[in-house]
Amino acid sequence: MTSSQLMGMAGAVLLCVLPSTGAAQGARPQKSVTVDEAIACMRTAVAARPGRVKELDVDVENGRVRCKVEVAANDRRKYEVHVDVAGNKVTRVEQD
Repeated sequence: MTSSQLMGMAGAVLLCVLPSTGAAQGARPQKSVTVDEAIACMRTAVAARPGRVKELDVDVENGRVRCKVEVAANDRRKYEVHVDVAGNKVTRVEQD
């Protein structure tokens, strides 16, 4: 992934990673990641399944912040790559 591709995605990443407010949240606290963490997660996901990042979502699983990165892989398949933010490690890969 080139620097210009990463920078072009920065705006889209911000929409996905910044916490939101509203009634839909309920009492559960929202987690967020920095842009640097989001980029690191995208790089890790693309290293696991080479291709283009289509979407990034931040979620909490078992008390840990995770990025779910949708990758349109070079093998023409779509994958959802789960990356643990704290360790920047792939925890699961699902084919869509």
